[in-house]
Amino acid sequence: MSSATSTGGAKPDGLSFQRQLFLFNSIPQNRSTRLMGSNPETKPALRWRAILFICATTLIAALWPVYAYFYGVTSTEIVLAVAYFVTAGMSITVGYHRMISHRAFRARRWTEAALLVCGSAAWQGSALAWASDHLRHHSYTDTRRDPYNIKQGVVHAHVGWLFRRTVATSPQPAYLTSDPLIVWQDRYYVPLAVFTSFIVPYAIAGVGGFLLAGV
Repeated sequence: MSSATSTGGAKPDGLSFQRQLFLFNSIPQNRSTRLMGSNPETKPALRWRAILFICATTLIAALWPVYAYFYGVTSTEIVLAVAYFVTAGMSITVGYHRMISHRAFRARRWTEAALLVCGSAAWQGSALAWASDHLRHHSYTDTRRDPYNIKQGVVHAHVGWLFRRTVATSPQPAYLTSDPLIVWQDRYYVPLAVFTSFIVPYAIAGVGGFLLAGV
């Protein structure tokens, strides 16, 4: 893995983040990428799939104390839960955010693939969608075009934006859509997320691992 500083302080590909934002803003805004819900008196439609998924996984996770009361807690379940918390979280922070969105450093392809696969377990969407939304956030910070607009409240900025589609699908820069690994993860994101977050924990630690580490 090589950092940006290893090339004399320049970005690994010679493209500054400010330049990335300029190119992002140059992408034509067609009907599918324009701001939705631009009328302040009209509330954007609810995203029922996201709402049902988050509510369902939260309720399922709440069953773990009941399961633990009757069946106990194993060291494998605890270690697995900590490992998943750290691995999935760091894959988003280091992989989705720093490596892909900001291109702060380059990594070997196997490292990039590992971060993309492990990041799927966080259920924050594909790296392609995540980075596109993040670039939109930096381009239109604290405006109606910002997916995480803090002016709509802390709850909206943190999690509420997931429940209402206030911004249509963000434009996707060429450096994202031309990367085979990023495109592959985007195409197979749901199977990857189900496999890494549900199937693997269950295979390693059974129902307890599924409840504590998976959901």
